[in-house]
Amino acid sequence: MPSKSPSPRYGRTLLLILAAAAVGQFFLAQADKAWTLLPGLMFFAFAIWKLGSLPFPSKTPSKALSEKVERWLLALILGLGLFLRVFRLDSLPSGMHTDQGLMGMSALRIAFEGWRPFFEVFNYHVPEVGMYYQLAAWFKLVGSSYFTFHLFFALFSLATLPFVYWAFRQLSGPRIALLALFFLAIMRWNLIDSRNGFPTIQVPFYMFGTLAFWVYWLQKRKTWALVLSALFCGIGLYTYQSFKAVPFLMLILAIYEYRIRRKETRITRQQILGFFLLVGLVATPFIWYMAQQGSFGNREKALFILNEVREKKSLLPVVDHWFRTALMFNREGDANPRHNIPGYRMLDDITGLFFLLGLALAFHRRKERDSFYAISGLFVMSLPCLLSTDVAHSNRMLAVTPFVAFLAASSFDYFWRGLASLPRLKKQVGWATAVLLLFAGAQNAYTYFVVQAQTYPCWQGYGPEQNYIGRMIEGLETNEPGKYDYFVTPAYFGNHTIAYLGYPAGNRLQGLHIPEDLKTGAWPSDRDTIFFLEEGKSGLLDFLKTILPGGEEERLKDRDGRTLIFVYKVPRGVMGYYQGWDRGLVGDYFNSLDGKTKPVAHRLDPVLNFTYKLDFPFQDYPPFYIRWQGQLVAPATGNYSFQILTTDWAEILLDGRKIFDTTLGNPAELKLTRGPHLIRVNYLKKEGDTQVFHMVWTRPGFDHWEVVPAAAFGILRR
Repeated sequence: MPSKSPSPRYGRTLLLILAAAAVGQFFLAQADKAWTLLPGLMFFAFAIWKLGSLPFPSKTPSKALSEKVERWLLALILGLGLFLRVFRLDSLPSGMHTDQGLMGMSALRIAFEGWRPFFEVFNYHVPEVGMYYQLAAWFKLVGSSYFTFHLFFALFSLATLPFVYWAFRQLSGPRIALLALFFLAIMRWNLIDSRNGFPTIQVPFYMFGTLAFWVYWLQKRKTWALVLSALFCGIGLYTYQSFKAVPFLMLILAIYEYRIRRKETRITRQQILGFFLLVGLVATPFIWYMAQQGSFGNREKALFILNEVREKKSLLPVVDHWFRTALMFNREGDANPRHNIPGYRMLDDITGLFFLLGLALAFHRRKERDSFYAISGLFVMSLPCLLSTDVAHSNRMLAVTPFVAFLAASSFDYFWRGLASLPRLKKQVGWATAVLLLFAGAQNAYTYFVVQAQTYPCWQGYGPEQNYIGRMIEGLETNEPGKYDYFVTPAYFGNHTIAYLGYPAGNRLQGLHIPEDLKTGAWPSDRDTIFFLEEGKSGLLDFLKTILPGGEEERLKDRDGRTLIFVYKVPRGVMGYYQGWDRGLVGDYFNSLDGKTKPVAHRLDPVLNFTYKLDFPFQDYPPFYIRWQGQLVAPATGNYSFQILTTDWAEILLDGRKIFDTTLGNPAELKLTRGPHLIRVNYLKKEGDTQVFHMVWTRPGFDHWEVVPAAAFGILRR
């Protein structure tokens, strides 16, 4: 911005740039219309070209804020950030993914079982050893509920904001730092990760702890600040995987300070070497483990984008991946419903517009420290996504959000000061500034708390089934501790979320294994019992109602009315009268395709209602073959229809005659006389992980399909 009074032409150019960028943002935001991409990019290109035609002298310090005003604004922004991170935290997010459950369960084991993990954690799907211990300490302090789990991450995110503010204040002064803090505090991208319990929220905290003390050391020459910077950097390596890019970022910044600003900072090679030696010393166990593994990590090795390049023998995957990742900010963001509204841009329109202009502005000022730091941080902290096979992975790129906020704030301040210096626009610019910031905050809040909250894939992505089970157990154990036993079918038993939320139930939370649990005494009779069954288990539910009558049924349904979870609550009195069950089809289970080997299991199945691979008694999956034999007892003479619902081959033989074969596809229709009939069912699976099998029928007087009930089977006499 010129130091003298700007000309009207300069003001018109600024307005033209903003108008072109606004039109470009409008087109880019229409991600559902493919044709809008090109005009959106063209309008932004024009705006950036016009921006490049303006003079870019070194920034002159803006009018200083009084300490009182600065403190009030800082407090208000932090308060707004806190509100957005804790408002409705008990209901949004709509659930807890199994990754978060793993962290919670691991922390509980540390806090209450004396578990002291370290190296083994690096092989976990969520390998954040530091987070496990921090979360364990938090649970010791405040308890381990669904709410306190998410509160931990929300407060961790909030604790990052002062470091971000301090670092940017040292680089660019209080006004830009406050603007950047505001954009970050309201940013939906940052809210998602902080509210939903993502371990990535650690990365900005330790990264900006590193940067804030690093910049303070450069300016004040206090050795303790350099030591603290190195400690933050070293400890950060025990957090989420993307932090591994931070030492590389610090190396780039150290080279910049040594080569470009050495006369100002008087930095020496010995000081740089000392910094990285201390980082390495703190991270020695981590570095040793990585050296033993011969890679930067199991996940990084498996997801490295060069694997795809080698497979396809082309660099096109890299080009496509980088281009689509570049568009995630303003057009079409992360498609994972746990990370974002699928296909929705990651930034609000105001932040997105000024971010792109700020990136162009920083490029023109790239030799200045704040611009160089911002560009370097944006690029380096994008590498965990750009070098992986996952496109536009916002979770791995969370650490770029403070730099995005800073670039948006820098350009916002540039245009604000430029237009406010024009006498005719000074008042209008003040009002426009307030409106734009208010709009940015409102758009982020509305998109997260309304649009995203009501987007079905986002609700479904957070495991409503396991969350429903876990939170029901958590609530019951809080209000009526020790009153219930809980049995969960194999599809969900062992799920980390259920194990974490159901932890207060202890060994009263068990797996439901049918038919193994059918012997008398398998189920406790001194407490009320709750059975949890997943979608598709209607046949098993009816069976439980048959052998344990008088219970209470509940269901979790989705917005379309489809049942996701069956809950069956049985009073202790009913449990005490259970006398066992001895009817069903005898099943022989073979880990071969011909049934000529020795069966791995021989058991009596009361119903053929299987929805998950662990419903079957196999150790190896597949191939396998199952043969069921027994009696089908027709309750009345009349017309029956039979079929088997499965993705594999199966057939039904009744009284020695084949009546159904999945290769034919059509249901079998026939007339049966009342009473027993010999039945044989064969099931063959050659490959695949989906193992669904339901034998269903329609019977006289009923016009709907249902799983053949347990009462319709007798026992094969041999």
